[in-house]
Amino acid sequence: MDYWTNFSAWQHRKELLREAQERQLAREARKTREAFAHAMKIPGTTEVRWGLLEDEAKVAELLELKGMPRWVARE
Repeated sequence: MDYWTNFSAWQHRKELLREAQERQLAREARKTREAFAHAMKIPGTTEVRWGLLEDEAKVAELLELKGMPRWVARE
């Protein structure tokens, strides 16, 4: 076999592997989207978000229940 035949076969295998990886990533992305969509429909699920200034008092109360000082809520 000459060099060009080996190179062409390698290029073809490389393309097949890339296509297989793209299909796998698409499947994983679809599964992730479906899982999130399902979780949003389940009652009692919790939404996670960044803390806001108005949350500080409630966080401080929760921390006091655990025996921590109120100033830790500002951290």
